[in-house]
Amino acid sequence: MNDPFPYCDIVTSTTHKSLRGPRSGIIFCRRQYEDAINFAVFPSLQGGPHNNQIAALATQLKQVATEEFKVYSRQIVANARALAAALIEKGEKVLTDGTDSHMVMWDLRPHDLTGSKVEKVLEACSMTVNKNSLVGDKS
Repeated sequence: MNDPFPYCDIVTSTTHKSLRGPRSGIIFCRRQYEDAINFAVFPSLQGGPHNNQIAALATQLKQVATEEFKVYSRQIVANARALAAALIEKGEKVLTDGTDSHMVMWDLRPHDLTGSKVEKVLEACSMTVNKNSLVGDKS
């Protein structure tokens, strides 16, 4: 993926999905926004810091900088591409005809299924997925 930092004043991310860290979020910003964002987070929207989560995130960010994590990340993308290709081979509709990231957007509308229903079925099979809105969804 392209690096967003040269183009964005503010970049946000979860810390518990692709980064494999504690359940949280992270905000990167240019210095000119630092005071406003810090005030918006605390005391405005969030309670005091949880030092255990800060330590876990610091540990995870150190791991992200390793070659092992880069190999892991490349394998995740390879797995997602293989899944997308297998779905397409079976005649399924995958948005963008594949993927360049860890996400596969499988269009379930031709089956008259919702993401919520399929999410529950896959959860029962020990597969974790997220339902997402697709262009043209009614809800």
